[in-house]
This record gives sequence, C-alpha cells and structure tokens, in this order.
Amino acid sequence: MATRPLQRAARSADAIGMKRRVLTIACVLLLVAPLAGCWVLDELDNGSKLMDDHASTHSKKMDEPEKKEGSSPATAAKKDAVNAYFKGEEEDGTIKTFTPGSVSEGIVSCKLAGSLQFMKREECAARGGRAK
Repeated sequence: MATRPLQRAARSADAIGMKRRVLTIACVLLLVAPLAGCWVLDELDNGSKLMDDHASTHSKKMDEPEKKEGSSPATAAKKDAVNAYFKGEEEDGTIKTFTPGSVSEGIVSCKLAGSLQFMKREECAARGGRAK
C-alpha cells in the first residue's frame, strides 16, 4: 500500500501567492486611480467655463436695452389703435374698476363635466353643474 504525503501541494490562494497578487493589484490601482479621475476634473472645468460664458452673455443681454428694429407700419398702426382705445375709455369714464368684494358676490366654483369653472350660482344650475 502506497502512502500519501500529509501535506497538499501549494495552491494559488496560498499566503505567498495571495500577497503577491494583492501587492500587484494595489500597485496597479495606485497608478491608474489618478489617471481615471483626470477626465472627471477636466469635464468639471469645461462645464464651469461653459456656465460662466453663458451666464456672462445672459447678463449682458439683460443689461442692454432691447434694440428696437424698424417697426413695420402695421405694428405701429396696431399700437396706435390700442393706445387710442384705452385713452378713449379713460376720457369716457368707462374703465371698469373693481373694489374688494364687488367681484365675488354670487360667484361660485361650479363643477361641469369634470372641469371646475367660476360663474354665478344661477348660471351654474342652469348649465347642470354643481355649485360649491
């Protein structure tokens, strides 16, 4: 009968092999880690520059008064008509002004066909809604 040795053959996970692997992986990580973070910092710097550029152009636009391009005769006519309308209301005294409480008298929220609208209670009932 043949005797077997009491000690097994060395495996790759033994102490010396494991230490060598851990040391190799640690060295590779130490060399690669700074290089991997460089692109992140570059992207952050580029993004910061872009934001500064856009912020400065936006603030310049806000500071400068709008340039009025040559207005067309139709636009000028419309503006004149609007101004004349409001001036006429001022002179006639037909401008509507509301005092607190005068608008809300009798106005209720009315649920009609799944939507909420605001109207007088009588109109809500006539349209088949529920007044709240």
